[in-house]
Amino acid sequence: MSEKVWGEITTGSIFIADSHESDHFGYLKRLWGFLEAQSSEAPVFLMGDVFDLLFGGVEASFAPHAELLRRISSLAQRRPLYWLEGNHDFNLSPFLEGITVIGRESQPALFRLGGERALLAHGDWKIGWGYEIYTKLIRNPWILKILNQMDQKRGGKIFEWVKARVSAKTLRVGPPCNALSHQRLPLYQGKNAKWIFEGHFHSCGWVKEQETSYVALPSLACNESYFVVELNDNVVSIKESTLKES
Repeated sequence: MSEKVWGEITTGSIFIADSHESDHFGYLKRLWGFLEAQSSEAPVFLMGDVFDLLFGGVEASFAPHAELLRRISSLAQRRPLYWLEGNHDFNLSPFLEGITVIGRESQPALFRLGGERALLAHGDWKIGWGYEIYTKLIRNPWILKILNQMDQKRGGKIFEWVKARVSAKTLRVGPPCNALSHQRLPLYQGKNAKWIFEGHFHSCGWVKEQETSYVALPSLACNESYFVVELNDNVVSIKESTLKES
């Protein structure tokens, strides 16, 4: 069976990772106004942890973000929009209209960039067996359904408790791109990729080792920046853009 190619990364493609949109971080909403004003038809890639808490089937996680989610779906009507689920936003496919949602089970996802193979992932894969058990439990639709029912019966207090616990954690800038690439690239051996894009680690940079380029996407919440891909005669360059420039 042939490997699925999800789409093409074209010039002007925008990569946004780890914005953790919440009461504490509103950077995605600010950036979205800039994207809405663009006439570009290049894809937008939301690389996971877009919202600090967004769980498919848990209504309380959607309610505070209804307007921004509507605007995200609206933009997807005029330019391709891919949402790679992270560890803070998952089981979303039935709830996001017009958006191509790529779950963790389909990551790394294959795209084409300048005629070559590019693999995209939020980044929380091959972390360890303990994490694998944890991440399967929190994504279980039956567990989320029970959580939603219990939360509604308690007037939203359960979700507010979860929200308070998550919000109490401090978001930090991650390891340097060079150090991170040494850890992550061996996990992609045998996948024949020329490009690898990952978020999750809140790093920032782009390095090439032998024939593979590893792109560590910045956290919009921590760095207040995102990456833009530019192609000139199939020569790829990665540009970091900041909220101040947008």
